[in-house]
Amino acid sequence: MVPNWRVPRRPSPPREIASLVNALGEFEGGPESLLMRMARRILRLKEIENEWEKQIQKVVDSGIQPTHLDGHKHVHMLPGLFQIVLRLAKRHGIGAVRVSHEASSLRAALSSGKKQNIQVVMKQGVQARALKLLARDARALAETTGIVSADYFCGIAQTGELTVDGVAKLLQSLPEGTTEMMCHPGFADPELQKSSTRLQDSRQTEVAILTNPHIRNLVASQGIRLIDYAFAAQKA
Repeated sequence: MVPNWRVPRRPSPPREIASLVNALGEFEGGPESLLMRMARRILRLKEIENEWEKQIQKVVDSGIQPTHLDGHKHVHMLPGLFQIVLRLAKRHGIGAVRVSHEASSLRAALSSGKKQNIQVVMKQGVQARALKLLARDARALAETTGIVSADYFCGIAQTGELTVDGVAKLLQSLPEGTTEMMCHPGFADPELQKSSTRLQDSRQTEVAILTNPHIRNLVASQGIRLIDYAFAAQKA
């Protein structure tokens, strides 16, 4: 479940989230836009909490029980917003949350491979480091509220640039505990192709990587257990 910053249909009327929308009543921008609004002191955190509350409730009302919460482009890691996510998780009985604190050693492992766009990886690596600063206390904060998160996280720098070699190196470098590798596998159907996301062909590439026999064999030979957030929350 993702309490998203940009969604095609909003649960909240624009007048109820005036500090989050433009003159047309539309969401725009991303984390950078939110940070600017925070700096200008025009962002109302209560409006964010109400909007995310309604988004979660919409999912629950559809018969889906979220396993965890995270944010589009890691927006939930911005100052003051992670605490909102934790409150919402407790309120809705959601046992886990993503902490976007990318481990440097795992980022280095994933960087293996010759087909990566170095400029993109470097740019996203800077973003990963910035998020790491924002998230430095997030895991401990989640633990104090009884919310589970993975012990380690990676994948920001390699978004859209995963390689078989990189994933193989990661699997051989995993520390003890649970590690979340963020990825975006899928297929570029006509609806996705019309969207503005740059993650188009890379989605199918990631499907091929994750189902590659070499990768599957490594998972087995390294004694790695593939789990989801629901399992992690139950075991906590």
